[in-house]
Amino acid sequence: MNTVPVYRINYSDSSILYEFPAGKPDRSQEFKTGLESRNRVYLPKQKDGFTCIKYALDRMRIRIGKVYDKNDKDMCQAHHVEQTISEYYKDDRKIIEKTTCSLPIPDIILQNLSTSFSSCKSQSDKYDVIERCSNLLKSSSDKQNFINSFKRITNSFEKQNDYKDFYTYYASLELQAKQEQLERLIQVFKDLHAFKQIEPVITSPDITTQQKHKGFLILIPELFLDKFGLKSTSWTPNSSINTLYTELRLRKVLYISGFFGKPYYKDDPKLMNNKMGDREIYYWPKGSTKVLNGQAHAVLVVGVDTINNLVLYIDPKDPSDPKSKSTQRIYATSYSSVQENSVSVDGYLSNRLSKSQKEEKKWHYYSPFMEIVEPKVVSLESKTHAQNGHQ
Repeated sequence: MNTVPVYRINYSDSSILYEFPAGKPDRSQEFKTGLESRNRVYLPKQKDGFTCIKYALDRMRIRIGKVYDKNDKDMCQAHHVEQTISEYYKDDRKIIEKTTCSLPIPDIILQNLSTSFSSCKSQSDKYDVIERCSNLLKSSSDKQNFINSFKRITNSFEKQNDYKDFYTYYASLELQAKQEQLERLIQVFKDLHAFKQIEPVITSPDITTQQKHKGFLILIPELFLDKFGLKSTSWTPNSSINTLYTELRLRKVLYISGFFGKPYYKDDPKLMNNKMGDREIYYWPKGSTKVLNGQAHAVLVVGVDTINNLVLYIDPKDPSDPKSKSTQRIYATSYSSVQENSVSVDGYLSNRLSKSQKEEKKWHYYSPFMEIVEPKVVSLESKTHAQNGHQ
């Protein structure tokens, strides 16, 4: 099987930083064994919905594509996994878009909509409420998605007679979506030959649709990580930053999930005064306005600065463009934030677990298929200096 190239653009006794070749391999070109060498094409940012796992893994996994040796059993199996997971995300998005909204909507916003709708005299008044509620979201694309979705849902609410309250009506749509998603998830586990691990949940008469749906979503990250060949590291939130440095030095880039990254801030990040290697670094200072979001988000840890206690990562919410590598930004956060806000692969938030419980769980994953390609830019000393107020 081939390997994924990664550049080491900064390396010293106290810091390290990696960088992927910008973009993604051109899937129309033939997949061959050895170091990935296909032309690079634009990699879009993650789509709305819970797609961060896929888009994070797309940067570090082996990508087969459309053209490969059909006589090679390993390639055929890898392509089957790739297609199964890709089709799942496409179908899941369609299910959500036709029923509810592809964005995670906090309950407080739904209650606000329902309460405000009760005093509206016209449909245009309701549209005004939707516009105002959209301002609680960060990006213009999220706002437009919210507005379009809830205008559609409001129209369907007006045409039905079973629900008088919008909040209850939306809850019914969510249940409908979860039922369809659950059926699709069951098929994914079957297609990936992992049905035995979910069979007890499926056959239990005491578990509701919502509970089954939640349980399946918790199982999805570990299933996909396993099927793409990723391995867990020894790091836990109890570990020192030097342990993280060692893991990065040995394992290269790391997959991690938690409450950090672009989805949790309304403000744009600030640019640090100094670069690391040849890359600019962004961060959110203390006091940045946060966004209501109860969903964990997957990012890739690409570096660490042990002197300044900083962890560097890239976010699938950014695209990656071969014509401009700076399109894929690098962000910094404090090591304490990573320790406190990390979420284990089975869905547990670090700061809600005891020290011993943290040791029992899996947190970071790496790809054994990554290969360092040098030289690109190598700096023996970190040029990054801490700024006051990193979150």
